[in-house]
Amino acid sequence: MISINIYVIFLQMLSFALLVYFLNKVLVAPLSAFIEKREATISDDLAEASENRLESESLVKEQRSILKQAHQEAKKIRDNAEQVAVSERDAILEAAELKAKEKLESANQEIASNFDQAKKILTSQIGSMAIDLTGKLIQKNLDADSQETVVQQFMEPPTSS
Repeated sequence: MISINIYVIFLQMLSFALLVYFLNKVLVAPLSAFIEKREATISDDLAEASENRLESESLVKEQRSILKQAHQEAKKIRDNAEQVAVSERDAILEAAELKAKEKLESANQEIASNFDQAKKILTSQIGSMAIDLTGKLIQKNLDADSQETVVQQFMEPPTSS
């Protein structure tokens, strides 16, 4: 028959309570503490990752702005260097043109001076040659052929000694 024994029921309840207490102390409490600690670590890591992501985005923006500014400065420097090079080139060309004009003018003056000197020398030589020729023609009463040869001799350029 079925009998209900209070003592056995009490002992089973006591053993069940001790088992629940023991399992709570040994298994559930440490496992709950570990899970809570792990959740806190994950939560902290996620927060830190979010902060790092925001910080890296701000650093990327800052680096991009610095890079853009460096490109602008490089462009200004390049443009300035080009302007300086163009102005120096123009100055050099202008100086070369001025020097060439001066040399040309100097050469023209030298040519004109040499031309005038040669003209004076030739004029003086023609005068003396004409006088010499006239004197020789008067000294000799030459016929037409001999007069022609004497004139040709005097018309030849004088040889420098």
